[in-house]
Amino acid sequence: MKYTVDIAQPNFDKNGFATQSGWLQIYQYAYDATGEYTGTTYEYVIKDMGLSAGSTLAAPIIPADDKAIVRSEDSKTWEYPADHRGKPIFNAETQAALIVDYIGEIKAGFTLIELKTPFDKWDGKKWVTDKKAQKEQAVRLAESQKKALISEAETEITLLERKSRLAMASDEEKAIVNAWEIYSVQLSEVNTETAPNINWPEKPQ
Repeated sequence: MKYTVDIAQPNFDKNGFATQSGWLQIYQYAYDATGEYTGTTYEYVIKDMGLSAGSTLAAPIIPADDKAIVRSEDSKTWEYPADHRGKPIFNAETQAALIVDYIGEIKAGFTLIELKTPFDKWDGKKWVTDKKAQKEQAVRLAESQKKALISEAETEITLLERKSRLAMASDEEKAIVNAWEIYSVQLSEVNTETAPNINWPEKPQ
């Protein structure tokens, strides 16, 4: 035919070389790295030349969001491995959190399951909270808080009593000394073994 309105599209011989020049839609992948699909474009193929490296005429299937598109090692097919990139994972031994930056299943020793407490331990399938360690920590924190509050109260009482003795205390300050003393006694009676469920006495205002 003398004329044509079609764009010439090359065919390829058994060795992968174009039998004529023309435009083709190609599908590209990171051939020198992960093999991940990077997109599609049009390429002008010159006669007796092949496709550019990292490209194929085979269109991949668009998978679910938790899958990646990767060219097989022999570059003959598309594969669809798991893709958890950007998700947090947790070290089963140390509990340390990392962000997945690789394609494929989660590496051994890590899990996508999030910890519920800092006292969780991995049993091979799920996190199990070490209730004893959790309780001991709560008691230690409560005991530390109790000591700090009592110290604060005693400091206030000492200062107010000194001001009263030196006739430097206002009527309001004289009246509140008793409230601080009651507060200090209430603190001393707090049972930290009930932590974290403790009703702390209200501090005088």
